[in-house]
Amino acid sequence: LVELMAWAFLAPFVFGFSTRWLPIFAGLRPAVAWIPRALAAIVAAGALATLLGWWLAAALVWAMTAVLAAWGLRIFLPSVAAAKTQGVHWTFPWFLRIAYFWLLVSAGLGIVAVLLPASGLSGSGRHAFTVGFIATMVLTIGQRILPAFSGMRKLYSPALMFLCLATLEIGCLLRVSGEMLAYPGWFPFAWRWLPLSASLEVAAFAIFAYNLIRTLLSPPAHTLAQK
Repeated sequence: LVELMAWAFLAPFVFGFSTRWLPIFAGLRPAVAWIPRALAAIVAAGALATLLGWWLAAALVWAMTAVLAAWGLRIFLPSVAAAKTQGVHWTFPWFLRIAYFWLLVSAGLGIVAVLLPASGLSGSGRHAFTVGFIATMVLTIGQRILPAFSGMRKLYSPALMFLCLATLEIGCLLRVSGEMLAYPGWFPFAWRWLPLSASLEVAAFAIFAYNLIRTLLSPPAHTLAQK
């Protein structure tokens, strides 16, 4: 059920708004036209394999999904236009790319977890997906579009945006690497990283919330311009 929720619901949701918004906001090449239809068919195949308990087949299909999405969205290719970073931190397009990097990491760990079930890598793969991919995309895109969708306001602090996202990525890196090293017993000291990673990730969401609350409490940008 967790695999279905992640790959058959959350991932297509992110792919959808990525196809529409990333070429505009990050200056990327337009997505390949047939990619959305191909991803829909592949996700359906992965969902069926998961429901049937074909774990390796499902893991391979999810890896294919991640690779095809990253390639079709041109996420790792150089931008062809200037990213729209006015009002947000200039690292905005880089965090979008980092999110898709975590998607690929999650898919790779999913395959290894099936081939080596004793490794305990399934948890690190899920964290790479939920925090590395989903949370990074939500917190990055959210601070770009929510102020505009809430009365054309200006983000309170681009610096806090960067702090939020950098804190999230450090926390995710510690969590994923810590689970990879601690769960199989390769490096027991890595267990001590896990509470720190959780604290950093909670702090990132708190910074995100504070930045948006201050943004929503500020007057719309057009009223400031009139003054």
